Amino acid sequence: ATEASMSLRTLAAAACGAGLLLLLAGQAASQQAFVASLPSQGGRKLNVARQVSHGGYAKARYRKQLKTENDEALHEIIALAKKQQMHHRFQVFRKQNPSPGKYYRSQYQIALAKTFLNQRAAAMPV
Repeated sequence: ATEASMSLRTLAAAACGAGLLLLLAGQAASQQAFVASLPSQGGRKLNVARQVSHGGYAKARYRKQLKTENDEALHEIIALAKKQQMHHRFQVFRKQNPSPGKYYRSQYQIALAKTFLNQRAAAMPV
């Protein structure tokens, strides 16, 4: 039993040593590759993305659409958006990887509809 444990220890030490050598060799190679690929040496221009642009969703479209709706339609929109959010949560639970944009869209519609309802209620004379 002692010979087997000693051979396992020797094997483990050899594996650790080989791993350390590979790690050091990889670091040296990556430093050389990084130095060789500097833009000033190759004559390449360095193009860096300065601004991120994404499609997102058009909030102005929803704002225009909901502003013209009556109170009853706004309540229906809130109910439908809550149903869409619940469906999204079910898809997340089922690991179906739903688009987060759909959740944010319904969240925005709820907030917008409630805002319009509150503004209308505040504007009514008492």
